[in-house]
Amino acid sequence: MVYTYQVKKRIGAAAAVLLLAVLFCFGTADRAMAAVEYNLTVNNGEASSSYVLSTDNGVDNDGLPLVPLGVLRDCTGAGLGWYNTGYGAVLAWGRAEAPVVMLVNQSRIYTLNEQGEYTAQQWVGTAVTKNGISYIPLKLTPYLGFVKEVDTENKTITLTMDGTCTNVSSDEVYNAAKPAVMSYLNPAPIWLGSATTYYNANLKGRTTNVTLAAKAINNVVIKPGQEFSFNRVVGQRTPARGYQKAIIFSGGGQVMGYGGGVCQVSTTVYQAVKKAGLQITERHIHSQRVSYAKLGNDATVSYGSKDFRFVNNTGSNIYITTTVGGGALSVSFFKGNLPTDTAKYIN
Repeated sequence: MVYTYQVKKRIGAAAAVLLLAVLFCFGTADRAMAAVEYNLTVNNGEASSSYVLSTDNGVDNDGLPLVPLGVLRDCTGAGLGWYNTGYGAVLAWGRAEAPVVMLVNQSRIYTLNEQGEYTAQQWVGTAVTKNGISYIPLKLTPYLGFVKEVDTENKTITLTMDGTCTNVSSDEVYNAAKPAVMSYLNPAPIWLGSATTYYNANLKGRTTNVTLAAKAINNVVIKPGQEFSFNRVVGQRTPARGYQKAIIFSGGGQVMGYGGGVCQVSTTVYQAVKKAGLQITERHIHSQRVSYAKLGNDATVSYGSKDFRFVNNTGSNIYITTTVGGGALSVSFFKGNLPTDTAKYIN
């Protein structure tokens, strides 16, 4: 109150009211962000265990705290394993009555059907991993063989095992579901389009530049709706980055400049983009005819001024592959995914 009185004296009543309103809003925000704790009870048919869940670790769509999978494993003894497929992480829950494989950070799980096959269940909840701990939303617990009861007023959650629990190895579950999981994470790539141009491999500086630019775009993954910028991906063509002097077009003539030959790479990409049916958003043609492309079938680039850009309008991930050597440069586009240790994603 003393502080408020001093503020009133100095800046007037209206400003003091404004200050109090701001302080009140901050206080309200702090209260809104305060963690909420729920008492969790897990019954396995023979005994029960109690835990405290906090919304600090994340909440589901209903505002309820996420459940650590380790807690359910410790109470039931079911197998639990985390696996890196190379195309994304998965979690396997080893309970014979309810084996489940969950894709981490994706709203997709795999359960065993009556025919003994693992099939996908979409949009049932997302498993996440934070600081080495795996969590699931409550809506996933019935798939793991639990009956859930939630009392939001008293902040209690009860999970009771449905039937008996026959534990199996998480490896067994993962290996059985792996064919179905991998067919989704790594479907057979679909070829969209390719282009090949040719260069004089005896011109060492130009060959070096073509090779560097081609390697920069090799294995680049473009997500649906994402725009590819040649200049942003390849970067500035400087001697510090290994680029050498070769012939470039400038001022209506030909001069020596760093990065000469890179336009052949952008042109080859352009030709492949056309065949793949992708949406071109920026393209410039050379001021003079080039030896490696028909008139009007080229795409020149200049870092900081002229770019070649296109958008992935396929609705799926696409990626670029390049091969260069022996005087030939090839660029191809595929619909599909690459291993996470190979793929280069655009920021």
